[in-house]
Amino acid sequence: MYFNFAQRSIALKNPTTKLFSYLLAFAALLISFVGYGAEVKTVNISDIDRQDFTKMVTYYSLPSGELPDSQQELSQWLSNLSEHDSTNTFGDRYLVAVDLVNNTEQSAWYVYPYGSVVESIDIAIYPEQGNIQRLSSGLHAKNPIDLHYGAHIELQPQEKATLLMVFDSDFFFAPIKLVLYPSEQASYELGLESVIIWLTLGICLSLGLYNLFIYWGSGQRQYLYYAVSTLFYMLGWSLVFGAIEFIFPKDTSRWLMAPYLLGNWATSYFIIEFLQLRTYSPRVAKALVAVAWVSLFCALVSIFSQGIGILLASLMTTCSLFFGLYASINAWLKGYSPARYFTFAFLSVAIPNFVGNLMNLGILPGFDVNIYLLGQLGNAADCLLLAFALADKVRLTNKENLELTTQLEEKVIQRTSALSDANKALEKAITKAQEASHAKGQFLANMSHEIRTPLTSIIGYADGVLQGDIDISEQRRVLKIIADNGNHLLAVINDILDITKIEADKLDFESIPTPLFVVLAQVESVVGKRARDKGLTFELDYQYPLPNSVNTDPTRLKQILFNLTNNALKFTDTGFISITVRIKDQQLEFFVKDSGVGMAQEQLDQLFNPFQQGDNTISRKFGGTGLGLSISSRLAQGLGGQINVISQLGHGSEFKLSIPLSIKEGAEWIEKEEDIWKSEGPSLTNEDALPDFNQAKILVADDHPSNRELVTLLLKRMNTHVVAVENGVKAVEEAYYHQFDLILMDIQMPEMDGIKALKKIREQGCSTPIIALTANSLKQEIQNYMKLGFSDHLAKPFVRREFIEKLSHYLTTDSYANGLLSNDEMLSLIKTYFDDLKNQVQRFEKATSEHDQELMQDIAHAIKGAAGSFGFQPIGEKFAEIDLTLKMDEQHNLPILVEEARSLCICCLMPPGVDIPLAIVNHGNNIGKFFDKLRQYLPGCSDSLDLFAEEIHNNQLNSAQLHLYRMLPELKRFALTTLLEHATTLEGLFKQNSHDTDEFKQAFNKLRESLTALRKHLDEHD
Repeated sequence: MYFNFAQRSIALKNPTTKLFSYLLAFAALLISFVGYGAEVKTVNISDIDRQDFTKMVTYYSLPSGELPDSQQELSQWLSNLSEHDSTNTFGDRYLVAVDLVNNTEQSAWYVYPYGSVVESIDIAIYPEQGNIQRLSSGLHAKNPIDLHYGAHIELQPQEKATLLMVFDSDFFFAPIKLVLYPSEQASYELGLESVIIWLTLGICLSLGLYNLFIYWGSGQRQYLYYAVSTLFYMLGWSLVFGAIEFIFPKDTSRWLMAPYLLGNWATSYFIIEFLQLRTYSPRVAKALVAVAWVSLFCALVSIFSQGIGILLASLMTTCSLFFGLYASINAWLKGYSPARYFTFAFLSVAIPNFVGNLMNLGILPGFDVNIYLLGQLGNAADCLLLAFALADKVRLTNKENLELTTQLEEKVIQRTSALSDANKALEKAITKAQEASHAKGQFLANMSHEIRTPLTSIIGYADGVLQGDIDISEQRRVLKIIADNGNHLLAVINDILDITKIEADKLDFESIPTPLFVVLAQVESVVGKRARDKGLTFELDYQYPLPNSVNTDPTRLKQILFNLTNNALKFTDTGFISITVRIKDQQLEFFVKDSGVGMAQEQLDQLFNPFQQGDNTISRKFGGTGLGLSISSRLAQGLGGQINVISQLGHGSEFKLSIPLSIKEGAEWIEKEEDIWKSEGPSLTNEDALPDFNQAKILVADDHPSNRELVTLLLKRMNTHVVAVENGVKAVEEAYYHQFDLILMDIQMPEMDGIKALKKIREQGCSTPIIALTANSLKQEIQNYMKLGFSDHLAKPFVRREFIEKLSHYLTTDSYANGLLSNDEMLSLIKTYFDDLKNQVQRFEKATSEHDQELMQDIAHAIKGAAGSFGFQPIGEKFAEIDLTLKMDEQHNLPILVEEARSLCICCLMPPGVDIPLAIVNHGNNIGKFFDKLRQYLPGCSDSLDLFAEEIHNNQLNSAQLHLYRMLPELKRFALTTLLEHATTLEGLFKQNSHDTDEFKQAFNKLRESLTALRKHLDEHD
């Protein structure tokens, strides 16, 4: 797929050499005036028959003018010409002359000039007796033999004639060679070459179009680059051979070099894609990208100068050829088998081009061969070899599939004696395999559904509290609902991240004491509100007696109940939804009933199959993937129970969940509703109490300074002595020289990570409990930490209750002390981390632009582990997704996540006129909560400004001042520093009783512009 020409070099001369050249030229001019010229050589045709006679002719410079009209004028005319010593690549016109003696019996001959593209060739034969033969050839002429220059001439036996050939072209790519053939032999041999040229061009055209078709179907870019490069090189060779002008008689000389450079652009990207260089050789990939874009620029330059174009094409194709061979051989040696075909393909291009270059440079002896034909044959071989490589991979895949099919048929034949049972077993196995292959998608789809459901309750109740819609006496109960749903969300997210159980199609089930009425209350708080918002009646019916606690998996039970109630809510527009709970025959039974659309029997038969809904109209009307009931059925089986359904079209549905009743000994039985909340458990009035660990010595090892400071402050509040270090090396040193009661060890740290530090500390004989701190929450990784010797594990960002529980397990508690970190302390921490986070985001963007995925993962992991602890929860969650994507090597998702993270960081870290750390502290250390409330506040703020402007316009200054005073507290609460500054200026003007309208207008306009800029920022990065 490459193009390369050698050319005759033109020496650069110094001033002395130039002066000497001018003197020689002047001397030659004087000689021409006195009639001296180069002597025309005489050659016997038998000596040059089908041989290169380039060195036997005489070359003359011919700037302009016509050839003489008779043999008598020829000698004098030639004597006036000066010799032509070298050909100018950027355009030249010169004459070739030789006296031919036909000492053979042949009279019909073919003069064949080849070796370079020439625009115009004028051929003239001056016999001693007879008429002059004048013929034309070249790129723009109608040549006697397709795709070959030259002309048929007549020269009788024993006749002598002078052959003149004028070469006139704006560019010369290589030295011209001359061959004289018998006409019949020329027609046969050169005609055969023409057939080969047409055939190879057709092969390249077919392969290019075929691979475009493959790209259209597969979307794999390597096929696109292969097709584009093949088609461009085919076009380039078609122009060089004159095939385009043969078909469409138009001047194409200005486009000769552009296709080769455009083809080189596509070839460079094809090398990157085929050899996977972005993964295995990123430096070579970057070099090839540079070659590609330089080639694209050079293609534009080549349109204006074909001489420059040949130099650029030779240079660029040589670069991509070198990098391609280097990368393919390196990949082959590393065991990447497709690279061997690639290497052979590139060698098929490189060898003929190198041979041609060496011939033109005189390093190799000349051969009677068309260099262009060698290059085109190499190009066609390259295309075929690459196509064969791709086809061979398809062949191997088909062979494996055929072997698998044959084995399957043999197994079916072997089991024909028990055909009925075998078919049932096979259907069951196929269903199980399909479910396993879709397990990850099923689980994630269900979790997405689960996340949105409790979020409705959280956001709804939180807005109610903040807006004052919920009475103070009800706020504690509402906050408990919010906390319960938040904890449920955390559990669901942890399940989503537990990839191992999804990939293996094995979900973990627990059997722990579960407060039955709390679980049902959580379901009611979410689904009941949505039902009432929809205008439906929601009922929760307890058929007493019921135990206040049962042994089951609370997370799975809630998933099932949420799925069933949400399903009922989706298909019910009027009427009711109810949940009934009872005990019967040692089974705990839940009935979810609705007055919705119901189902026909044929719909019931496939209801619990994955990806199945009643019919297409249901999918279009109600949405959903059809996974919820299938997953619920599997979860019920995991709990040891099952789900049954009774439904009638148009009369609603009733789903029954039955699980085995398991009650902890001593559990309380509830006989009436009043007893439910009495058994709810101890009061949480002391929930904020912190334990007193009586000056316990704790070593904290974490590379993130903000994390260290936060943990240190929390631990000191619990009366501990803390030593904080930033890497594993210092942690090992501190553990060697000092005795600690507990060590908190981050996993990923510079110089020495937490795992190596753990091993070193244990080798020193230290038995102090060591807790692993990490943002990795996958169960498989946690289990690995425990196997390595860690005493326990704490996930980042820390959950306060879990953090205290872990510490209390390993340290002695004397008493409890009240109080969290003060706002001033937290503000100082957040300000420090805010600056650090912006620096990390900038480093991440640089790593992204340089495709440094290792550094990207390190930074994402660091942000994931720390952001949530300082109020930047949305940023921490987004970088957690990036961290997981990089670990799972899911490259197709990475660009979208990176762009989402970039937009989120711009939104959160760079809003104009906002003190972000202060805003976070003012909103419960949660930036997500801050922006939600800010988006709700800004439209009202804009309305207040309109009213303010209207009151000023109506000269109602007291009313205007009242609007301003109402704005000031909110501007302070939202930490809108710029708006607050301009509002304060207006306040000062009011206090000074200033009547300067321009000052009022200027301050107001600045206030309005700042508000507009902030709203625009939020709209652009929402």
